[in-house]
This record gives sequence, structure tokens and C-alpha cells, in this order.
Amino acid sequence: MHSYYANNPSALSDILSLLWRDAPPEDRCGMTRATGEHGAYWEYVPAECDSSALLSTLSFLRKAGISSLPEAQRLFSRFVPTDLAAGERSRLEAALARLFRR
Repeated sequence: MHSYYANNPSALSDILSLLWRDAPPEDRCGMTRATGEHGAYWEYVPAECDSSALLSTLSFLRKAGISSLPEAQRLFSRFVPTDLAAGERSRLEAALARLFRR
């Protein structure tokens, strides 16, 4: 059962986002507010997230000690190759935006 989290980039990125940034549910990718017969709750719907991009971006930023979007954007501009495919570059930029939604 524990290997599910270790083998699932989506679950890992949510756990890292929670632990590293102490991000509330509304600021974590894939968390959707729902209401059931016992009241409101948060549901995890990972399909809306690019989990592999989020996980690699989170890991890199955490190791670099980056804690804000401006710092992350500066690091991104400095170290991400300019000749990176446009689609890949936009995936990483979108992951940055999702990680710092506050």
C-alpha cells in the first residue's frame, strides 16, 4: 500500500506541496472542494495536474531553497535552456504557477 505513494508522481507532488509549502487544499493542484451528505470536503482529482512536471519542479526548487514565485522564475530564467522545446518550457512554467498559487 505504501508503494502507491512512492510510485505515483501525482500523490508525491501533492504530499511535497503540503509538507514543503504547508499549502492549504485550495492552493494545491488537483484538490477540488466537494459537498456530500456529511458536509464539505476536499477531493483529490490528479487528472488536471501535470504530475511529472510538478514533481520534478518541486524537487528542484526545494533543493535550491526556493520559496517564492519570483525566486523560482529567476532561477528558471537562469538555468532552463533557452533552446528547450516550447511545449516543454510552457509545461515547466505552468508547473511553477501551480506551485505558488497563493
